[in-house]
Amino acid sequence: MCEVVSELTRTTDGATYFAKRISGVWQHYDLPGEHPLVGTGAPDYELTGGTHFADHLHDGRALPLDPSGALPDLAAGYRDRMRTITTAPPCGKAPPALFVRPDGYVALAGEPDRHALEMVLKT
Repeated sequence: MCEVVSELTRTTDGATYFAKRISGVWQHYDLPGEHPLVGTGAPDYELTGGTHFADHLHDGRALPLDPSGALPDLAAGYRDRMRTITTAPPCGKAPPALFVRPDGYVALAGEPDRHALEMVLKT
């Protein structure tokens, strides 16, 4: 068995498989939402100003990305538990709104949706 595993890790596919399993990259949570990012680890978007999305997750708070500024009043009661980013990533690949849980997984992605954000904030 050890020899088989050793041979597998010498191939690109085998090494990729084991790296993903060990690192947790393969992990996907079954969360409500249609956007393909929901339930996955948040992409590390580069933000205007030279920081990266992941740089803002170090303090263990949730991280809403709301460049349109459409949802600030909903988040007001949770300011002690999250930090809102209002600048859009320059890459243009990020969804218009994104809510990332403190563990780095996407709970909400897509168009700003007040009802969906209310549900995410209550859970």
